[in-house]
Amino acid sequence: MRWLRPELVVEVLYDQVTGNRFRHGTRILRWRPDKAPEACTMDQLEHELRPAELGIAS
Repeated sequence: MRWLRPELVVEVLYDQVTGNRFRHGTRILRWRPDKAPEACTMDQLEHELRPAELGIAS
């Protein structure tokens, strides 16, 4: 495995995140020259709610 240097930022659309990895249907939406790489972290992601969090019985 080879780690990359974070130099460029893109905005992505994704279906699912498992752990710290994008999964299923991830695609690039646009370049973000207005964002610095160090300002982009995994804690910015919007996580889907599980049924228990929605108050729906499974």
